[in-house]
Amino acid sequence: MKKVVLVGMLLLLIACQPVVDEIDVVTDTDGTKDKQIIEAPEAQETPSVQVYQQNIGQLLERGKKRTSYHYVFGYKVRDSFGNYREEAGYEVFVQGDKVRKSYLEPRRLDLELFYDNIYLDNTAGTAVATCVKRNILCESSYEKVYTAEFEELPFTAIDLLEKVPPEANIVGDRSLYGRSALLIEYGRQRMYIDTYYGLPLKHEVFKIENGEEVILEESTFTRLSIDVKDSDMSVPEEYVLVNS
Repeated sequence: MKKVVLVGMLLLLIACQPVVDEIDVVTDTDGTKDKQIIEAPEAQETPSVQVYQQNIGQLLERGKKRTSYHYVFGYKVRDSFGNYREEAGYEVFVQGDKVRKSYLEPRRLDLELFYDNIYLDNTAGTAVATCVKRNILCESSYEKVYTAEFEELPFTAIDLLEKVPPEANIVGDRSLYGRSALLIEYGRQRMYIDTYYGLPLKHEVFKIENGEEVILEESTFTRLSIDVKDSDMSVPEEYVLVNS
């Protein structure tokens, strides 16, 4: 009986020993041989992977891969008085690191000059501005090109896609601006994603107040397309650079 107990204890001690890997036998200078051992590495933690609902994940990946796209951008926010203030409104052309913003109404470049289009190079951090459309304000700067301060977009369509968390849920299908969209929600945000391009058509931030939904921010992406051409991203050749 004692032998059985001793054998059991021996097996238990062996099982509790750290797992080791034996490597080549090493011979010491005195002729004795020892086995060199190393402990097995500790198990590595598996990095977390974002997992979306299938339809959402597919659309997000499709949209994030877009490097060339176009839309008319509108962005408004609700102020403390309950009024909506337009923060941005212009046409956007994106092709790689280049961005073109086209304004409906001319903007002031300095005291005397105006522009309605600005061409941005995100890599170089440079910008040039010009007037593409003829009107009274652009009369003195029409077909002339001026260096301008770099204007960053508040965010792009891709930026919004990057911020969608894995817990986003599909609310349903919708038709918006004449296009088919997948409607998703996450937290207090809602996004309509074009089912063909994978790009946002609308994004809303909202809250619930006295049992009713109140929109705090609204971004719209109308006239969405991916047919941006090189000519859309460069100043017409006949325009003259006035300053540098």
